[in-house]
Amino acid sequence: MERYYTMPMEVGLAPTPGVSIIRSTSFYGLSFVRVTFKYGIDYYFAVTQANISLQQNVSLPNNVLPQIQGPAWLAKSTGIRL
Repeated sequence: MERYYTMPMEVGLAPTPGVSIIRSTSFYGLSFVRVTFKYGIDYYFAVTQANISLQQNVSLPNNVLPQIQGPAWLAKSTGIRL
């Protein structure tokens, strides 16, 4: 998992403008790569640049396409209360 999916995504996202930190976790056939941008970078600019980097720099086996998940703060702010 790490060798074929996680590492190529980390390397492909590294040259993205504004990237501060790249962290990753892989388990049970899933790969999660978290990219943190420098303070002051516009969210939509960052997502657009990350998408461009993934399309241009990352080639994954079995024609797998990486997906960008929404921000963590959005998931917390839209939680459902019972």
